[in-house]
Amino acid sequence: MEDNSKKNALRELLLERRDNTSFDLLKIASKKIQKRINKVYAFKDAEKIGLYYPIGSEILTQDIIQELISK
Repeated sequence: MEDNSKKNALRELLLERRDNTSFDLLKIASKKIQKRINKVYAFKDAEKIGLYYPIGSEILTQDIIQELISK
C-alpha cells in the first residue's frame, strides 16, 4: 500500500509541475517534440497514426495534427 501512495504523490507532484509550466515553455517543448517525432522512421512511413487533442497543460499536439492532415 505504501508503494501506491508514493506513486500517487509522485503523480500529483509531476502534474502540479506541468500545470505550473508557462505557456511559452509549453510551446517550446511542443515544437521540440514535433521535430523529434518527424525524425522517427516509423512515424514518417506510418499509414495510420493515433493522436490526442491536448487538455489543460498537456503538450500541444495541434501543429502535429495539422501537419499530418496537410500531407
